[in-house]
Amino acid sequence: MLPYLTGTVRVTSPYGRRVLFGRSEMHRGIDLVGDPADKTVCAVADGVIGRSLGVTDPANRTSEWGEYVRLDLADGRMVYYCHLSRRLVQAGQTVRAGEAIGVEGATGKVTGGHLHFEVRKSGIAIDPTEILGIPNAVGDYMVPKRATGQAARRTYVRDGLTIVPVEEMKIVYHDAGKRDAPYKRYANGGFFAAYRSGTGAYFTLPVGNLCCDIPKLPAEAQKYLLPHVRNGKLRYDCSANASAQFHGKSPSTLVIPENGKPYVAELAQIPATARYAISGVPTIRRGDDVDYHRFVQPQGFDESCMVAGFRHWIGLRDGKLWHIYGETKAKNYIYGMEVWKKLQKEGFSDVLCLDGGGSYYRKWDGKAQSTAGNRRINTVVVFR
Repeated sequence: MLPYLTGTVRVTSPYGRRVLFGRSEMHRGIDLVGDPADKTVCAVADGVIGRSLGVTDPANRTSEWGEYVRLDLADGRMVYYCHLSRRLVQAGQTVRAGEAIGVEGATGKVTGGHLHFEVRKSGIAIDPTEILGIPNAVGDYMVPKRATGQAARRTYVRDGLTIVPVEEMKIVYHDAGKRDAPYKRYANGGFFAAYRSGTGAYFTLPVGNLCCDIPKLPAEAQKYLLPHVRNGKLRYDCSANASAQFHGKSPSTLVIPENGKPYVAELAQIPATARYAISGVPTIRRGDDVDYHRFVQPQGFDESCMVAGFRHWIGLRDGKLWHIYGETKAKNYIYGMEVWKKLQKEGFSDVLCLDGGGSYYRKWDGKAQSTAGNRRINTVVVFR
């Protein structure tokens, strides 16, 4: 199979002898250029990530590869993906055929952006077209449509936004440093306001709607939140909010019910049937873009919730949850439809942004992505 998710792939330099930089050499792999609409590269077979590196030391021969990933297959073959702009996996991770592992780029020694795809067996480079299923010749080749359903639930990248399938998630009250949550896979999430107690102690309170697990409750926040804790769950909605910005409003809220599929609705109160609920900036609603002045601002969200920077979204597509993360550039990504333009063809019915961009943090199997510092945050979204 071709190592791309979709579109047309061009072979620019086949496997075998070629002339490069004025000298004849053996090209041990094949050079591929993905479709301009999607440069995400994927695993060509089930396997384990043997290496995920970015080598810059010129004394190391593999520095010519720049950012690269090695996929180890069960039959002993090793598949190399070189010159990546971004690696989406780490060593030791198990992946399935079709799962995104990186993004085509131009790192290392290159004359232009492409993927150098190489296959080795017993340390010797072999013709990679056997595993790719295409001729060893310059030309354009179409990526076959992949099966729908579970096979389609793979991590991929669209216009700089990484889109990750979520099989299950929970929301947990945290009120501590963003780096300090004891979970293997989580992200900061949820809007909040900061306060100081009479003794000067700093604490946070949620704004909007929040239904979450609450393993412990900071002493400073207890008088505000204890009346809203039942059976180990905090149910703190807009009617109770200390923040005037959201008090009495009906913000767009993701609801994960005890039974049934998750959904998004504009709510002033949390449904009794909710297992988890969290408000966020509506970015896509009912499959369409949203009007900032008429729809978003009246819910209590203003431009301070949309500053340029790294952030998280939760998306709904065909009743399934997706975690979306990446960087925005515009002062107000709603007003300029920055995120809508990137996601409009992805088929999401609803997308909510879960943070204002001031304290981005994402941890996945030990690897963390973060803005500077260890800012105190209110809640975390935990993925399983």
